[in-house]
Amino acid sequence: MAELQITTLRGAALAPHLPDVAGLRSRVFAAWPYLYEAPEGAEARYLSAYAQSPGAAVILARDGEVVVGAATCQPMAEASQTVRQGFARTGEEPAQWCYFGESVVLEAYRGRGLGVAFFAAREAHARALGLAGTAFCAVVRNQNDPRRPVDYTA
Repeated sequence: MAELQITTLRGAALAPHLPDVAGLRSRVFAAWPYLYEAPEGAEARYLSAYAQSPGAAVILARDGEVVVGAATCQPMAEASQTVRQGFARTGEEPAQWCYFGESVVLEAYRGRGLGVAFFAAREAHARALGLAGTAFCAVVRNQNDPRRPVDYTA
């Protein structure tokens, strides 16, 4: 992974990278297991909330100047209402948790340790904010779904 650069960005530092991250997310989310086609501009709007969230961070993986992976996190108290409502059912205090949003990596860059690097960077960010725990959501698909690529590995 020596050729890849990992950077943690917050606030206004995110702004110049939002179009690249939005495009990356759209590409990755269109494929298995997400199968999500975002309406035009939806990813940019979603990501702009991270730039506005005081405790949020976006971790970028770059190959030179090309963004090849990204991961998001923010204090649960700053997360979207949908995330907060789902988490409220756990009975835990949201103010003590960091929500790990999505991790997306271009297929050609998978298997190089970016997932581990993203988790380490987000855990470090949560600790720096004084948050006690982390939580994330995951897409679960039926292993026998006919849309699943034969060579897919999680």
